[in-house]
Amino acid sequence: MKKIDPVSLPVHQTDETTVKAVQLFARQVVLILHTCNNNEFRAALERLESPTTEDGSNIQGRPIVYPQTGSVVGWFASYRAAVVLTEQGNECRGILTEALTCIESFPNVQVIIGAGIAYANDQKCKLGDVLISDQIETFLPYKQTGDQITNRGPRERIGPNVRRVFKNPAKDWSDRKSFTCSKDNQKSVAHVGCIISTPILVSDGTLRDKLRESTPNAIGGEMEGWVLLEVRSRLKHLLQKEIEVIIIKGVADYGDIRKGDEWQWTAAKAAMDCIHYCLKRSGGNEFYGKKGIHRKLLCRYDNTLPIQISIVRELDNSC
Repeated sequence: MKKIDPVSLPVHQTDETTVKAVQLFARQVVLILHTCNNNEFRAALERLESPTTEDGSNIQGRPIVYPQTGSVVGWFASYRAAVVLTEQGNECRGILTEALTCIESFPNVQVIIGAGIAYANDQKCKLGDVLISDQIETFLPYKQTGDQITNRGPRERIGPNVRRVFKNPAKDWSDRKSFTCSKDNQKSVAHVGCIISTPILVSDGTLRDKLRESTPNAIGGEMEGWVLLEVRSRLKHLLQKEIEVIIIKGVADYGDIRKGDEWQWTAAKAAMDCIHYCLKRSGGNEFYGKKGIHRKLLCRYDNTLPIQISIVRELDNSC
């Protein structure tokens, strides 16, 4: 496994030109990869490349921690992206809201991808496979009567632009994937369908089965999608800002008592590899559109912002 450790640079070593270049790049970010643990975060950073200046030159030669949000910015496939690391479930709400509502942060974000690990509803999805949501069903709140769960939350369909990018990952992606961190070098396959999102950790097979009975076509579940949808709704209400949300996560367990850490790195890496492949295949233009980058906004620099910049140092270790 490749470890990635941020290294802070002293303020006096960060010149004004570099600060402005980083600010400009951040304001052109259109994609946020939301992660919730170190395996997910490190798997995303493995694919993240150095941000660049307007003339295409690398800034510092590595991904950079953007100081206003603690997010790592750089190129992910063909898109300017930020990788955000938060706590799980409801705890991620504040950081994501700040990152998306502060003008100093990422005013041109178009898509948030909940990227990382999830549980699968049954063993048709193997450990290390990838789940891609075409719908997200939010179990917040839900009503439980005896053995039956009734969902009171909404089911939302993924927007057409995002669905188009991640629809049916090419067979050559699945065929050429094998992971050195899995015991049997299993190849990963992508499954597209409804993903359940709950505010609680599903680690009980009985609860998982009740959720599955309520949503029989669901392929799996996770804990953060409902928060991403709430953040999207808030942005639309407060800022008239349209953002698309999708969940793409690798299968790390089956939501029962066998839940553990053994497959988390493999599952996270599979998800990031699949996301990277599909985004690169799209050519880098899918999420810009008519409401994309506005040069007048992006060329305004705020010299009152904190000047400290960090870079990311990579250290190669075995899995």
